[in-house]
Amino acid sequence: MSPKLLAPAPDGPLIPGERPTISVIIAAYEVADVIGEALQSIRNQTIEPDEVIVCDDGSTDDIENAVREYHDDITFLRKPHGGEASAKNMAAAAASGDFVVILDADDVFMPTRLEALAAAAAARPDLDILTTDAFLQANGKLLITGNFFIPGELNETV
Repeated sequence: MSPKLLAPAPDGPLIPGERPTISVIIAAYEVADVIGEALQSIRNQTIEPDEVIVCDDGSTDDIENAVREYHDDITFLRKPHGGEASAKNMAAAAASGDFVVILDADDVFMPTRLEALAAAAAARPDLDILTTDAFLQANGKLLITGNFFIPGELNETV
């Protein structure tokens, strides 16, 4: 079963497109203790991204050792500490994918996230920005769920 797609009505007839290329970017600052889980969640995707770019924002922890296991799967960039936005911008500038998907270094993707985004992008090539629902879980307990649409303002499409 494919995920439900909620989006504004298209302006006209649509011709579904091909699966877009996907770049996953991660800004990393003092996250050597958790970035491995984020990178593993990318490996666990039902479709592989075309590239993964990790931008170290001047960390003083042992981030290089923390990503060593993923060396063949990622492009690793370094820059002086300038903040999360500057690290994301540097990673995005290096990305070559049709879509840039952000993964925070202390978060993980559900295994079908990239597949769902790729399917939505192919089904609705008129859309430039896509998102998925999210939830916050800590110590095995669901704390917050979030969806990113306003009921009544969007039309459901398949």
